Amino acid sequence: MTSSELPELPPATRRRAGSPREEEVERLLRLMGGMLADAYVDACGIIAEQPRHRTASHLVGHLAREIDSGLRKLLMAMLPSNRQEYLQNLRSPNSNDPPRGEVIEEICAFLRVPEDADVPRAWRSLNWHDRAHRDALRVPRVLDDGFLKSWNDFVYILLMVGRAFEALRR
Repeated sequence: MTSSELPELPPATRRRAGSPREEEVERLLRLMGGMLADAYVDACGIIAEQPRHRTASHLVGHLAREIDSGLRKLLMAMLPSNRQEYLQNLRSPNSNDPPRGEVIEEICAFLRVPEDADVPRAWRSLNWHDRAHRDALRVPRVLDDGFLKSWNDFVYILLMVGRAFEALRR
C-alpha cells in the first residue's frame, strides 16, 4: 500500500476542555498543519492526565521536539529565498540543518514578532532533547516545576509565533 492509498485518520477526540490559551494555540497551529496541532493537543492531554504516566516528561519532550522542529521547517520554507540560502550556508559540515538559533532569529524577524515579546531568546533557550531522552536506565524524569515552566514558556512562544503567522496571512 502506498502512502497515497492510506486512509486519512479521523480527527482526534479531545479528552478534556483546554484553557482559552490552549485553545488559541491549537487553533493557530491548525493554520500551519494538523500534525503540529495534534502533537500539541496530545502533549497538553498528557500533562493534564491524573494520575500521570510515569514517562510523561519523556512523552511530552518528544512531542515538543516534533512541534519545534516542524514549526521551524515550515516557517523557514516561507522565508525569502536569499534568507534561506543564507541559513543553508551556515550549516556545519556534519549537519543537514542550519543552526537552530539563527533559524529562530530569521523566523521571528520575518514574522515581525514584537521585539519586546522576547520570543527569540526564550525559544533558543528551550532544549527538549535532554527532556525527551532517558538517562541510562534510571527512573524516568518527573514532570516537575522546571519542566512545567519550560512547557509554559514554549506555549507562550507558540502563541506569539502563531499570532504573527496568522497576521502575516491576512
